[in-house]
Amino acid sequence: MKRRHMLSALGALPLAACTWRLGAPERAECVVVGAGLAGLSAALSLQRAGLTVILLDAQGHVGGRLMTLEVNSVTFDVGAVEVGTSYTTLHAAATEYGVTFFDPPKAAAPPSLCISIDGTLIDAGAWSNSASNPMQDAAMRALPPAAWLPRWLAACGDLSQPQDWIEAKHDALDIPLGQFLQERFSLDAQTLRLAEHASNYESFAAVSALDVLRRDAIRKATPQGSSTQFVKGGSGALPVAMAAALKQAPQHAKLVSVESERARYRIRLQTLSGSRTIVTDRLVLAVPAPALDRIPLPLTDELQARLNPLWRRPATGISTAHYLPTRKFWLEDKLPVNMWTDSAIERLFAVTDADGSVSRLIVWINGANARRLDGLSDEDFAQFIEEELFRIRPSTRDSLNLLATQRWGRDPLFGGAYPEIATGQVARVRQAYQALSSLPAGFALAGDFCVFDKPGMEAACISGIRAADQVLLRK
Repeated sequence: MKRRHMLSALGALPLAACTWRLGAPERAECVVVGAGLAGLSAALSLQRAGLTVILLDAQGHVGGRLMTLEVNSVTFDVGAVEVGTSYTTLHAAATEYGVTFFDPPKAAAPPSLCISIDGTLIDAGAWSNSASNPMQDAAMRALPPAAWLPRWLAACGDLSQPQDWIEAKHDALDIPLGQFLQERFSLDAQTLRLAEHASNYESFAAVSALDVLRRDAIRKATPQGSSTQFVKGGSGALPVAMAAALKQAPQHAKLVSVESERARYRIRLQTLSGSRTIVTDRLVLAVPAPALDRIPLPLTDELQARLNPLWRRPATGISTAHYLPTRKFWLEDKLPVNMWTDSAIERLFAVTDADGSVSRLIVWINGANARRLDGLSDEDFAQFIEEELFRIRPSTRDSLNLLATQRWGRDPLFGGAYPEIATGQVARVRQAYQALSSLPAGFALAGDFCVFDKPGMEAACISGIRAADQVLLRK
């Protein structure tokens, strides 16, 4: 294994490293804090309305969880990647700022898979006859464990629209997902174990079934014929293009506190050279949800208490390791390159070029397994992955060149990849969501955690535009 080097985050340059000395507060027409998709969407909407906008971010690059890296001349994403053709708001922004998309290579047949359970590695074609397959129904036995949960949810009609989750009549569904599935489909413990391991949730005990049904309702509401695309140049190209359209470049500063002062907002910041204070009439906070628990906000105690459940939701831990294959080990063991396992490393899948050749490999771990590994250093994490791969699939030995690891659950700013609603918390989150309309004049929050009827990147863009509209109402 070769360790990574020459790593850079594409999109680092747009943030101006400004230096300031403590003195009289600056006066600004409008301030947006957070330069992810939500903050950029808000800043550009406000600029379009004729306001002068200061955009600030604590990171060294724009984009938030859209992160494109370049390692040894290889460009790849370690954050959000897939863009649905139904993401109308995001596509409109991309068109406006000159960003294009491309379709994934069309395979002649669905990608094949091998499965490792209890240390035995088989081709997915033999899975239906495996003694480790707990399914009784023939159609379900033919499906790999990762396909079970989508099939069960497809059979559920509890929510007809994504926003139905907000109706109190559905609160009986605010139970652990595992309990819901066991009661609805009479599943045994082994079936639930494998399905949980293959899911993209923290755990079947922690996540509310109603939240999972809400997410599935979003999928079902996607127009027929929609497909998935990717951003040309990597997902980070979109926030970079949006930042370039601002009249003032985003600035590097860490938010310390926000205070109300005679119907204005006093924003205290930490910069490279010290403290900075800005006073403004209009403020959008588009910071990651965990940061809202660490920053004093200009809210009454009552409103703060109502809103807390919105940003205190647990986030799904996702960790990935990205590799260049130095040898086609899948030709040696005569098994498909893509692999699903019941081990701690969960999944291995290939990224292919237009001609179908494998250009990169990704090990994908999420939920409880990712959390269990978050205590390891990056080096120990990569070593653990490779040792597990060698154990499960010996042909991978000495065939992997590590490019990078990304561990969102370990990230102090984000705490995870995307928010869930924990079991028993739907009513509190609903009340917090409704309390967003009670924010003081000229103040708004933005981020995907504020939107419940659209998927990730689209939700972030929509939330930024909504936040801009909200602060524009201030005369």
